Amino acid sequence: MDKDKATRIARRFIELSQDKRRLFWQKMVEEGVTPAQLPILARERAAEQALSVSYAQQRQWFLWQLSPESSAYHVAGGLRLRGRVDRVALRASFEAIVARH
Repeated sequence: MDKDKATRIARRFIELSQDKRRLFWQKMVEEGVTPAQLPILARERAAEQALSVSYAQQRQWFLWQLSPESSAYHVAGGLRLRGRVDRVALRASFEAIVARH
């Protein structure tokens, strides 16, 4: 899927109501289209419009208030690669991740 087409689909998706998103998502799955092909787009909103926090964010804030020195939610990990590494492909993959987030 080309980038312009994927962006158009993603933009249309984020403008849908929750119910219509669910139907759209189901149709994509039925058609064998992976949502990973779509870019992550910023939502349009007025500057004064506050964003609500998720339940997971509320929970983390609450737990941090109880124990701010805790590292319970720090995620550490490692990756061990074997064999030859295609440096160009590896760099491109990291750049794609950074661009999406």
